[in-house]
Amino acid sequence: MLCTNLTNITIPNSVTSIGYDVFSWCSSLTSVNLPNGITSISAFHGCSNLTSITIPNSVTSIGSFGDCTSLTSIIIPERVTSIGDWTFSGCTNLTSITFLSENIIFTPMGWHGSLQAAYEAGGAGTYTAVAPVWNFSVWTKQL
Repeated sequence: MLCTNLTNITIPNSVTSIGYDVFSWCSSLTSVNLPNGITSISAFHGCSNLTSITIPNSVTSIGSFGDCTSLTSIIIPERVTSIGDWTFSGCTNLTSITFLSENIIFTPMGWHGSLQAAYEAGGAGTYTAVAPVWNFSVWTKQL
């Protein structure tokens, strides 16, 4: 979907999954309200004005936030067990990710490199990007 005028979305409580790139490239999107029952999100690639998103605790799978260049931080809830390929690729201002789960599996390819390595070594916690550069940021765990 290429939408330039959509500024906010409220997903109804009856929705449990948002499919791959459903709202991708909605360049004016700044606000998303997700219901507590949703379990899978993979829909917001290229939403360049999305500054934050609260991921409900019910979510178990996350994907497709790539090129959300206004996103600066995100909290990954405790029930998340899967993060898809290239999920945060191109999020050039993303400098803080908090993982509340100890059991996340990153898919084998994608930009996860140092973030995945840092998470696998340190587990749950907040990670900060040191000198973020597109998908080659070095991530360190905050103590």
